Amino acid sequence: MLPYENIFRPLRIGPVELKNRIELGPALPGLASFEGLVTREMIAYYRRLARGGAAVVTVGETPVDREYAGGHGAQVNLGSDKVIPGLSVLAEEVHRYGAVLSVEICHRGRQRMAGDEVIAPSPIPPNIHGRTKVRVREMTQEDIDRVVEHFAAAAERCVKAGVRMIMLHGGHGHLLAQFLSPWTNRRLDSYGGSLANRARFALEVLTAIRERVGNKLAIEYRISANELVPGGMEEEETIEFVKMIEDKIDLLHVSAGVMSDPVALSHMIRSTYFPYAYNVPYAERFKKALRVPITTIGSIMDLETADRIIGEGKADVVAMVRAILADPDHVNKVRLGRPQEVRPCLRCLTCLRLT
Repeated sequence: MLPYENIFRPLRIGPVELKNRIELGPALPGLASFEGLVTREMIAYYRRLARGGAAVVTVGETPVDREYAGGHGAQVNLGSDKVIPGLSVLAEEVHRYGAVLSVEICHRGRQRMAGDEVIAPSPIPPNIHGRTKVRVREMTQEDIDRVVEHFAAAAERCVKAGVRMIMLHGGHGHLLAQFLSPWTNRRLDSYGGSLANRARFALEVLTAIRERVGNKLAIEYRISANELVPGGMEEEETIEFVKMIEDKIDLLHVSAGVMSDPVALSHMIRSTYFPYAYNVPYAERFKKALRVPITTIGSIMDLETADRIIGEGKADVVAMVRAILADPDHVNKVRLGRPQEVRPCLRCLTCLRLT
């Protein structure tokens, strides 16, 4: 077998073909305008990353509305048609290099970092970066229906902009995960209690998106295999949930942890003191139990490891973020036979300002 033969094989995901098995995972550069529009700086940033050789380039954490979904400043706002022209230019620039642009569509729910009020399945205060004194309003049926519509409208705006792929953020304690998890969902109506009820919101979102855009988009769904909090989702129940949605998605993105628990957060964004390829055992277990192709992510810092993961059948796609930010030409250098020139990521967390 030739070196790196596995990661440079193409892969068909729904309506798109990936030129290799490497995905630039979602991260938030904070380069959108105050209004949430795509800027020239954002286009230049993602153009440079697309030129580096990854098959998928993901725009991280893109809220479906400005009122309750966003978490930070300078995020792209998918809640307005005004975003379409700039997003169209961004898609064109990324596709120019043979990469597929993906947009991570999300709603933070109780983990929203701004405003005095947040909405969530249940009125349980978060503990995120010390922000605990916030009013959490339990979502009414009207709220639920409106947010489902916002997800569908966001996906449709992506299609209109020429985006070929989206990632629904159903992990890390965001709103989709908040409904799914018994840790954050204490409802007594049809959205709470049993797994079938807790999965209802995610199913409604996926159904609404497919009804709006059909198969024009590849859908990657991001989950936390294990939330790593007492009373949260664990692998067995998460696998049962994915079985409910796998006919509506094209790719499953397997991560772990939640943002609103300091201990679980350290397992979600790992420092140099954690093992490499941290989530691969989760991905392997999910791949054995499910039909849908699997993406793994988490401290995979070199393409030799990525190639071995694919070759051993533990995942179908490997997502990398910090390793590509450390050297945007990482993939091309390896593809051209110059792996010794790759500038390594040390997992120092300076890029995230967490140290």
